[in-house]
Amino acid sequence: ADIAATGDGSAADEALHGLIARASGNRYFGRFLEFLEMGLVPRRGLVRQSAEDDDTYLDRVHDEHVALVEAIARRDIDGAREAVRR
Repeated sequence: ADIAATGDGSAADEALHGLIARASGNRYFGRFLEFLEMGLVPRRGLVRQSAEDDDTYLDRVHDEHVALVEAIARRDIDGAREAVRR
């Protein structure tokens, strides 16, 4: 829905990362993300060649986030760690 509204989904992406940081219970993790101002999110500032490339990229990022959220929901630490590394 955020991609349809904003074109890149960055607001939902930032919210997801913030929620994960808060849920971790590690106050430094949240502060670290704030410090970076979410600059680690690769979709920002990326220039791609065509709209098709954008769609492919956004689909891949979405799938990666789904894998992470599902691993967290299962309390699968190794799965979550692997999803983040990907």
